[in-house]
Amino acid sequence: MRPGRTLLAVVALAPLSTSPAAANPLDAFGFGSRAAGMASAQTADATDFSANYYNPAGLVRGDELRIDVGWFYADSDLSLSGEDTNVDPVHGLVAGIAAPGRAFGVPIAFGLGLHLPDDRVSRVRSIRQQQPRWEMYDNRNQRLYLAANLAIEPLPGLAIGGGLAFMSSTKGTLDVSGEVVFPAADESELRHRVDADLTAVRYPQAGVRWAPRDWIELGVVYRGEFQLDLDILASLEGSVATERGCDESACAVADGVLILETHSVNAFLPQQVAGGVALSPDDRTRIALDLTWVDWSAYRSPTAKVFYDLELDIHLESFEVPPIPPPSLVVPANFHDTFVPRIGAERTFPLGRTVTIAGRLGWAYEPSPAPPQTGITNFVDADRHHVTAGAGVLLSGITPVLPGPLRIDAHAHLIAIPEQSIDKTDPADTVGDYRASGTVTSFGATVGADF
Repeated sequence: MRPGRTLLAVVALAPLSTSPAAANPLDAFGFGSRAAGMASAQTADATDFSANYYNPAGLVRGDELRIDVGWFYADSDLSLSGEDTNVDPVHGLVAGIAAPGRAFGVPIAFGLGLHLPDDRVSRVRSIRQQQPRWEMYDNRNQRLYLAANLAIEPLPGLAIGGGLAFMSSTKGTLDVSGEVVFPAADESELRHRVDADLTAVRYPQAGVRWAPRDWIELGVVYRGEFQLDLDILASLEGSVATERGCDESACAVADGVLILETHSVNAFLPQQVAGGVALSPDDRTRIALDLTWVDWSAYRSPTAKVFYDLELDIHLESFEVPPIPPPSLVVPANFHDTFVPRIGAERTFPLGRTVTIAGRLGWAYEPSPAPPQTGITNFVDADRHHVTAGAGVLLSGITPVLPGPLRIDAHAHLIAIPEQSIDKTDPADTVGDYRASGTVTSFGATVGADF
């Protein structure tokens, strides 16, 4: 990087250090094709690897060791006043293990769940506070997710499970030092050093499932709050001169120091409590209903808090020191809590002794937690309708090497965001009024085997 560009990058870093922040990709698109095909109504239904997210207590409901691997793709068509906002597509690997067993005659289980984007492990995206952004999708799903859980069934029909989920947080430093020669930038000598650390952020999750009858099961799960912080420390040390060497006649600034700190939230997931019921009217039908409370009122604005410190030893009277920018004004997001209903259904159709197919449908309604964006902020969001569909094939006893059943599932998911108008109260607002609308589509497939 040329010295002039390095210096400009440091100065430009401060006002741009905000990051769209929202929940994780599992909330947005589901975890595993069977669950996603039923609109993620899985609190009282999941027993495979997806139970690592939906309700860890479900891990103990399985019969055999099960390993699942899948892939999904999500694409956004989100616009502001008819212009595409170019929200990045998301694609990656989903995988997990559900390992039930017994200890001292008591059913127990262990599980692992993984969501791994195949484009980037984590993303930091810097946007000014005033710039409109799709708050729930722009930076939401560019995340690595890992969960580890244990479950136990102390009483017949009663299962308890819990564990920890892990996501990554980012901290970075940028140091630039040397001498700037003005206006002969090619004679400048600058050295820069960049350090970035990914640290794990952990949050708890726990759930209970109870089957009072063979045809009904109830579930409750709690997921803790987490936030991914982004802290950047940048320092610029050196001199400004009209020629190399910075002697008394040519040195404008000697041993100047500029310190810049930014603190922001790169992603935020509020705590959640979900309750669900799963019904089996007959051996071939499964109906699942969920209602999730999301604590969006605890949401923290992604706008960065920026701090400057400038120390200059000025040698030339004609040299004017630029004013230090005032501290950034962070406007509270003022989000409110929401309740999200979900419903999913599955119907199986046996085709002989070794093949069974399944069809799935689902719907969910996700109200927006964002207040009307009539002021300086532009956290674009709207109520969302989720419509899902899926299909599966169960193959039993197909090879001696794989005596257990092989499951192949696929799903499609449409998120419809109806058009809304954002009208500013200040006629001199730099952004002005605009319209927001769009759709998000995703699809994927999962393969699982019992051992």
